[in-house]
Amino acid sequence: MSALAHYLETDGLATTLISLIRENSDKIRPPRALWVPFELGRPLGVPNDPAFQRRVLTAALDLLSAEAGPITVDFPEEATDRHGDPAWSPPAVAEAGNSAAALTAEVAAVAALHPDAVNARNRTVVGLTEVGLTEIGDFFAAFLNGEKPASPRTDMRLSDFVKAAMEDLKSAYGEIASAGAGRPSSTQIADWFWGGTAAGRVLLDLHVRWADGDDKRLKIVAQNFMIPRTQRHRLE
Repeated sequence: MSALAHYLETDGLATTLISLIRENSDKIRPPRALWVPFELGRPLGVPNDPAFQRRVLTAALDLLSAEAGPITVDFPEEATDRHGDPAWSPPAVAEAGNSAAALTAEVAAVAALHPDAVNARNRTVVGLTEVGLTEIGDFFAAFLNGEKPASPRTDMRLSDFVKAAMEDLKSAYGEIASAGAGRPSSTQIADWFWGGTAAGRVLLDLHVRWADGDDKRLKIVAQNFMIPRTQRHRLE
């Protein structure tokens, strides 16, 4: 979107956008951008809060009055998810440790529960990779064992498959977590995934390895796409 904004401005169309990844805006420097400290996929912040969402949109549109750019402004409010459920308990699938064995056992448990979660929700966003969850678990486990597996999809580069596999994995965990009793917030689910599961710990481990590794594409994935801003404190 940042690059598209430059293109549109050359034709005389004023643009403003909402940025979820500050690093991208800093590098591409769109004419006008409002950076928001929200999780990916939620550019307007908290769902079902029209007053908050209106403030975000108004702040973005106000940038159209800026006399000169490029300009990136920080939105001053955090998106506090007020819809968490203190009585919610995560599904009993988490394995201890971040070993390959813990990961594959945990993902197998998630895969067994996932069809019921899909039926309960009547929808799923899992399927970017077009491979099964257990195969995704084996894929990441191979990295832990010192291997560098090929992409299971011949039409996808390894780094692209890694990104898709991470999304499928996180989505599957989130869907089984929200399919049971209670109404957990996205923050609750994210804290459980990154802090309470083998899958989360494995991705944190792989982030460190890839960020310092020699594979340039995996380095880009690690630095820009792996760990949400709200969970990066777990790397310290």
